[in-house]
Amino acid sequence: MKKRRALSRNVLALSVVAVLTAACGASGTPTAAPGAAAQTARGHRRAGYASLYSFTGSPDGAQPTGGLIVDGQFYGTTQLGGETKKCHDGCGTVFRISSDGQERVVYRFKGPPDGKYPQAGLTELSGELYGTTYYGGTGSCPGGCGVVFRVLLGREKVIYSFKGGADGAYPESVLFAINGTLYGTTSAGGAQNEGTFFAVSPSGQESVVHSFQGGQNDGAVPIGNMAAVSGALYGATEKGGYGGGGTIFHAQPSGGEELVHSFVPSKDGADPTGLVAFPDSDTMYGTATNGGSYGLGTLFYVLPDTAFRVIYNFQGNASGDGAYPEAAPIVASYGLYGTTRGGGTHGNGTVYEMNVYSEVESVLYSFGKVPDGVHPAAPLLDVYGTFYGTTMNGGSHGDAAGTVFSIEP
Repeated sequence: MKKRRALSRNVLALSVVAVLTAACGASGTPTAAPGAAAQTARGHRRAGYASLYSFTGSPDGAQPTGGLIVDGQFYGTTQLGGETKKCHDGCGTVFRISSDGQERVVYRFKGPPDGKYPQAGLTELSGELYGTTYYGGTGSCPGGCGVVFRVLLGREKVIYSFKGGADGAYPESVLFAINGTLYGTTSAGGAQNEGTFFAVSPSGQESVVHSFQGGQNDGAVPIGNMAAVSGALYGATEKGGYGGGGTIFHAQPSGGEELVHSFVPSKDGADPTGLVAFPDSDTMYGTATNGGSYGLGTLFYVLPDTAFRVIYNFQGNASGDGAYPEAAPIVASYGLYGTTRGGGTHGNGTVYEMNVYSEVESVLYSFGKVPDGVHPAAPLLDVYGTFYGTTMNGGSHGDAAGTVFSIEP
C-alpha cells in the first residue's frame, strides 16, 4: 500500500483538537431559518493574517499534517522532515511552537521499529501526548503497519504496533480519549481490509471494536476527527455506503457500529473528512472534500437520528470561494470556521466562516504567495478568538515545507 493517498497527490488530511469557545442558544441546537436553501449567500472580508513559522525540512520537519493542540504551548506533527538516515525525506517530527513563532523539535521519528510519517495530530491524556504514525512499527506490512506512540519531555515510546490483517493497519485519524482509553481508526486492515475502529490503553492493550465491511451497508477507509455525542462516537469514512461517496457512522466504545448516513456524491458531497459536535447539542457538522453541486466539496450537518442536510456547496476560485475542504470545521463564537485546500482568489486555499443560523458563508482569507504558506488542509485551533493553523506547502524555505500561521477574524 502506498504512503497515504494524500501524499501521492500532495493533499493531506489533518486532524486537530479545537478549543471550543461557543455557546449555543436556549434550545441547544442551532437551526436555520424555515425553508433555508442548501446553497446560501456568501461574502468576503479580510482578516489579520500572520505567518508564524516556516518549516525547513531537515532537521525541523516538513509538511505539518497533524493539527495543533494547546498544552502550555502549541504542539503538532509533521509527516516529513527531521531524521533522514532511514527516510529519504525524513520520518517526521513532533514539534512545539509558541504564539510568537519560536519552534522546537520535540522528537524526530526514526522509522521501523519506531514510527514514521505521522498523519494525525496529538491527543493529551493525563499530562502526556499520544498520537499515531501511518507507517513504522514491527508489523508485517511493507514499511510497517503504523504505531500508537506516547511522547513526553522529548522522549517517545511506541505503546502499540499494528500487525496488519484483522488487527488493522495505517492509522491516520486523531485519537479520542474517553475514560482513560484512547480510540481511533485505521484506514486499512480488519476483517475485510476496509479499516477498523480500535481501542488502546495507555499501557498498550489494544482491541478492534469494529471492522468496517465496505459495500452498501457499511463504510470503508475511516478518516478524520470523531465527535462524541450522548456517549457514542461519530466519525466518517471516505468510501462505502449505498451512495459510494463515504459514510457517517456511530460506534459505541463497548462495541457495536451503525451507519448513520451514506453520501451520494452529486447531492451530498464525497469523501467526508470528519465531524465536530456543536456544544450542548446533538448537532454535528462536517465537510466533504469533493462532490456537491460544483464538485468542489460541501459543508453539512447531521444528527444522530440520521437527519442530514448540506448547508453549503463550495464554488471555487472562479468566484473567489474556497474549494476542497480537507478537514472538519471548528465551532467558535457564532459560527463554524475552517480551511479549504484550494480555491480563493489565488487558487491556493482559504480560511472561511459559516454562520450556522443564517447559513451565510464568508471567505476570511485567501492564501496567496508561496512564502506566506499555501494549501491549508487542517482544522483551525481557536485560542481566545485568534485562530492558529498550518499550511501543507509554502513558506520561506520552499514550496514543499509548510508553515504555521495565525489569523484574527
